[in-house]
Amino acid sequence: MTLAVIVVCICAIIACTLDTSKPPSLLPSVTPRPTRLPSIQSTPTALPPVNPTPIGGPISVASPLPTPALSTLAISPSNVDRITETLRLSEPEPSNLGVSGLAFTRDGQWLVSAWDRLSIWQMPTGEHIRSLPIHSGGWTPIALSPDGQWVAVGNYEQLGWVELWNLKTGQRVRQHQGGDQVVAVGFNAAGTLLAAGRTDGSVTVWQVTTGDLLAKLPNAGGSGCHGMAFHPERDEIAAAGRNNTIRIWDAASGQVTRELVMPNPPASCELSYVAYRPDGKLLAAAMFGKQRIALWEGDAFVGDLTHPNSGTIWKIAWSPDGQLLAASENGGPKGRQIVLWDVQNRRVARVLDEWGGEATFSADGAMLVVEGIDSSNNKLTVTLRVLAYPTLSLPVGKVHRLRTRLADEKCHPSHWGKAVNVAKLGLGSSL
Repeated sequence: MTLAVIVVCICAIIACTLDTSKPPSLLPSVTPRPTRLPSIQSTPTALPPVNPTPIGGPISVASPLPTPALSTLAISPSNVDRITETLRLSEPEPSNLGVSGLAFTRDGQWLVSAWDRLSIWQMPTGEHIRSLPIHSGGWTPIALSPDGQWVAVGNYEQLGWVELWNLKTGQRVRQHQGGDQVVAVGFNAAGTLLAAGRTDGSVTVWQVTTGDLLAKLPNAGGSGCHGMAFHPERDEIAAAGRNNTIRIWDAASGQVTRELVMPNPPASCELSYVAYRPDGKLLAAAMFGKQRIALWEGDAFVGDLTHPNSGTIWKIAWSPDGQLLAASENGGPKGRQIVLWDVQNRRVARVLDEWGGEATFSADGAMLVVEGIDSSNNKLTVTLRVLAYPTLSLPVGKVHRLRTRLADEKCHPSHWGKAVNVAKLGLGSSL
């Protein structure tokens, strides 16, 4: 290469470097596009801590609602094989997202469901009262206060935030920001405390009236927290994690009072969802991926319920008299199903393989609400199915049209015709 060519190349390089047509200070900064976009369902690697100051003012807490007497038609091991669908609840605007929370108020007058919104239903008629835009995706744990005024909702906008909504007005009254994603929320028996179990293993406890942060129980469930529940009568919190141990915490002092250990646990045992029997004398904990439910009476391990060839148990719910335990399973040979256990006799009373997902009993035990999926016009729509003993008093032989009444009483008339089928099947009769 000649000297002249080298000089020309050097000059060209210098000219490019010294180009002032666009001053560097005015050039916009460019953020390189990531090679892999994160999923919106993923938990951030570094979440802000729980903010001790909530958004929202003080609220009132009333006395817990009285619970109704057990119905003479309550679902039990002796009649569970004869319960059938009596009512189907459909959203005015259908959703294809699965239900991740179901709860009755203590008096049984209201049912709340959580999917991509909160839906409030008048029971037992099934009238849709209103929907609340909670903006929560994926897993949305909910809990109803004992006085029936408030519903607690976890994981606002994919974050570990917890909100309180007024059931009757449809207004959000408080928001607790910060923290890892929430796996469970719950109120104590008096309705004065609210707790949230999180994926980092902690349980956060607030005063309901003021919103003050009372305690953050570190590693409440051991390595991570997969399930949490308040005792029905005492201010104690049972938290389960990625091991074979449940820790019992005193919610006021934030101290561990005792540990419940499962002897000879299966390999890679993870206790997940936990639920106290309504009388508080028996505690059930699902074993994630193991098709088993562990049981403790007081501090003593009293055995487990095993359903062979089933899927992962991810939710459990007691009947109000404690005779039945509904286990929501997924991933087995039949896909989703709900197994109803006769706990006293340690036997499967019935398998509901036509339904799956969430399940909850009404306060009087007469209804079992489960998640169902309708398929029409090549679309999947999530609905709620109310199962009951066939002689439950509901309209017979016709479509029971439920008029949708939204918060502002101005819903479009096209919604008034949204109907739910009341398939009342009397003994020896059908629609």
